[in-house]
Amino acid sequence: MIRTLSTLLFLILAKIGLSQSVAFDKSLFPNKEKEFKSAKQSLDKGFSLMNEGESAYKIALEFLEQAQSFNPNNAKLNLNIGICLLKTNRQFDALNYFEKAKKLESTVDSKIEYYIGKGQQLNSDFSAAILSFENYKSKLNKEDVETVAEINKLLLECRNGIELSKDLIKVEIENLGSAINSESGDYIPLLSADTLRLFFTSRRSSTKGGGRDEYDGDFYEDVYSSIYQSNSWQYALNMGSPINTELHDAAVGVSVDGHSLILFRGFVGDGDLFLSANDGFSWSEPIAFPQGINSKFHESSACFAPDGRTLYFISDREGGIGGRDIYKSILSEGSLKWSEAVNLGNTINSAFDEEGVFMHPDGKTLYFSSKGHNTIGGYDIFKSTLLANNTWSEPVNLGIPLNTPGDEIFYQLSADGSTGYMSSYRKDGLGDKDIYRVKFSNAKSNPTNLVLLKGIIRDAETGNPLKAQIEVVDLDSNLVVGRFNNDYKTGEYLISLPNGKNYGTVIYSNGYLFESFNFDLSDTAGYNEVRRDIKLKEVKVGSEITLNNLFFKTGSVDLAETSINELNRLKKLMETYPNLKVELAGHCDNTGTEAYNMVLSQKRADTVKDFLVKQNFSPDRLVAKGYGYSRPKATNETPEGRALNRRIEMLILSK
Repeated sequence: MIRTLSTLLFLILAKIGLSQSVAFDKSLFPNKEKEFKSAKQSLDKGFSLMNEGESAYKIALEFLEQAQSFNPNNAKLNLNIGICLLKTNRQFDALNYFEKAKKLESTVDSKIEYYIGKGQQLNSDFSAAILSFENYKSKLNKEDVETVAEINKLLLECRNGIELSKDLIKVEIENLGSAINSESGDYIPLLSADTLRLFFTSRRSSTKGGGRDEYDGDFYEDVYSSIYQSNSWQYALNMGSPINTELHDAAVGVSVDGHSLILFRGFVGDGDLFLSANDGFSWSEPIAFPQGINSKFHESSACFAPDGRTLYFISDREGGIGGRDIYKSILSEGSLKWSEAVNLGNTINSAFDEEGVFMHPDGKTLYFSSKGHNTIGGYDIFKSTLLANNTWSEPVNLGIPLNTPGDEIFYQLSADGSTGYMSSYRKDGLGDKDIYRVKFSNAKSNPTNLVLLKGIIRDAETGNPLKAQIEVVDLDSNLVVGRFNNDYKTGEYLISLPNGKNYGTVIYSNGYLFESFNFDLSDTAGYNEVRRDIKLKEVKVGSEITLNNLFFKTGSVDLAETSINELNRLKKLMETYPNLKVELAGHCDNTGTEAYNMVLSQKRADTVKDFLVKQNFSPDRLVAKGYGYSRPKATNETPEGRALNRRIEMLILSK
């Protein structure tokens, strides 16, 4: 009977012990002096590291978990493990430790309801989190203004979460897997507009030099790249010099064609933006952006608009609206001077941090992450549209499950709007922050309005790739809206033409005649890919080109104002080759009589000749001849064919 009562008493006491905090007292662990000593050292080391600040939490966690494996029922230890977990990819597990800490000791910390609320919010239990935050708030003093403001912000985030949960977006979110992601942090996915080239930043052990940041103990950031082949991303490779150094190097922005990278170099609290370009063979030494874009503050990320001359970037400089704001600067045409940086204003920038800015290839839709607006916690991804009056639409949260109460950041959307990429902490992560692909089930979820123009530029005779420059002109304003270089090694080029404009596109290469063509996208909507391979002809006798961006007024021999850039290109060609003699040949479609078209084609050729004569070129160098509709280059049975037949051609007679 005595033995039975003793056993029962032991079981009762053991049961009580499970709901009480067990102190790190040597007397409570008889016959375990060695294990206790080791665990106590780990405990003290972990707490000591936490006192150094959040940057040391990840390292502190290792020591605290060693102590917890010896004594799992210490309330303070469980609480602090949870606090450390909030700063790692295991943040979703923090709630279990907070709840256990409270169960072991209800008064373990005055902020325990706050921590439990954070854990509940991270696990998308918004209703429970609201109750926890309200309980914590009820115990605060009214004088504690900053804490009350923080709790009100968290309550608003949870209410946003409840509201956005009512209308979940239909997406498939896929981890890119071990070819891209690692056990370390992998983030900032940057893609060429055709989504065939990927650049990203990682803190894995293969970083150049193998050094670690003293601030947080992680490896320094390096830039990695991958290409999409055979329906999958290939194993990512470190980009090496000159992109990567032995300190922090992060790729934060990429041009439409993937040939220019914006890099961040620096440390916490400072850091600048740099630019490197690739000609197909190698990357150039990164050059810092000028003062005005870079400052004594922290410029953390940036992106180009599709024109390659408009830069959006993040800075925490003085005079902003919140902590980190989005700014814009424009490169002046024909110079290397950037305009004064302009804050995008309080429609885009909130009282909190913005980060990870990305301008879509349509030139109008801005994606960015923010801790403000109607976020549901951490950084959420938003989009805003540039309106006709040069203002921005109200930012729209991209919704759940794309956004979570954690951080979703550095979002990019493919040119056709079907696929997005982002950095995120998720339960299926391979380690730290990972890169994810977002596939939209509804093709109309992200309607885009642009033409993705791509092709290869070659020598017309040899077929060899040429180094060339592509110039894009808005024909209605006669302004150059972008200049781009192709890949010298392959001849490939890739540019984005946002709908809504009438474009003239011209390709140049030294020693070759320019090639021009027209894309009138004034009334075009939707997404389209156009392949236009270009064969440039050497400047030599017999070479001939069509001046596709010469336009005449309807039924007239007078040139339209949209022709001025093409005329100036012709003028420059004649100046570059002072002995050049050319024939300017006028051609018509078969609308009207043969006699009428012969006269019309002759007069239009004469008009172009007269322009050049007025530019002080000798008439002896110019032969104007009309051919009527005797030399069609396309059918006259369709409007498109007739348009191609109405043209001015230039033929080199002597050099």
